[in-house]
Amino acid sequence: MKLNERERIEVAWSEDCNGPGWSNQIIWVLIRDGSGTLRLDSIQPSERTEYMAALHAVSAVVAREMTAWVKLWAITPKEPTDG
Repeated sequence: MKLNERERIEVAWSEDCNGPGWSNQIIWVLIRDGSGTLRLDSIQPSERTEYMAALHAVSAVVAREMTAWVKLWAITPKEPTDG
């Protein structure tokens, strides 16, 4: 992964990915450039540091749980609120 001039990393999270006959432990990286445009990049297991590897399981669980709760929130009718 390479950052271009005026880019910064906004957030990174881990994901366990799998399909028939394959699996991967990827780290997704959300990057914002100077004009606010976002792009997504990834770090493969062979590229990650020891610290990234140590945090992978925790990050993957938190990302999976947060995603599930946001999906539920998105389909649940909401009452209007003040402010």
